[in-house]
Amino acid sequence: MAEAAFVETHVSTVFFAGDRAYKLLKPIKTAFLDQSTPEARRHAVEREAELNRRLAPDVYLGTGVFREGDVDTDHVLVMRRLPANRKLSALVTSTDGLDHVRQVARSIAAFHASLPPLAPADAQRLSSRDAVSGRWEANFEEMTPYVGTVLYDEDVSAAIYLARRYLERRDLMFTARIDEGMIRDGHGDLLADDIFCLDDGPRIIDCLAFDDDLRRTDVVDDVAFLVMDLERLAGPGVAQH
Repeated sequence: MAEAAFVETHVSTVFFAGDRAYKLLKPIKTAFLDQSTPEARRHAVEREAELNRRLAPDVYLGTGVFREGDVDTDHVLVMRRLPANRKLSALVTSTDGLDHVRQVARSIAAFHASLPPLAPADAQRLSSRDAVSGRWEANFEEMTPYVGTVLYDEDVSAAIYLARRYLERRDLMFTARIDEGMIRDGHGDLLADDIFCLDDGPRIIDCLAFDDDLRRTDVVDDVAFLVMDLERLAGPGVAQH
């Protein structure tokens, strides 16, 4: 039997015991999410189970509660425990790494193809050139206090320059993507560490569940996030593949 363990993030703690994993949300409120009340955490774990069953229905088993005696202390997401050595992040540099990447790509493509396009008004609101530019500019503003301490000034300056240059005069391209129905309710946070390559196919977990608008993007945006992670892990050749 696998050893008990836990993993902590800035918004949750996941406990591993036997063949189960239990995700407990921290009682916090930030600029981008509110988990400060038991009711908010209950809704959040229910929503996370619902959304993630789209790509990993046999992993997300449901929700439950932690108890002390007869008192319910908090709501918890109950999952099937997956083998850590089958993460794409662990396999991508192996001899059969490209085969795993190909299988994952097919799964993501099939998932995107199964999704209906967003309504035109919602797609325009979320994925026009100006909407994408607005999200970039908001990120840059949030990064400003950390320049020179956490972040190198030259890195931030390069990111700002490249993002703004890319978005210049590309209104028609963004409009065409909207007209083609390419804005869909995808995963929103595709990371190699959250993809498990099992014998019967990939399991892709932990989608962006706390903000529907951030998850509803161009399917290329969804894919590009994973491409970026693969380039970091295995280089541009694997990412391009």
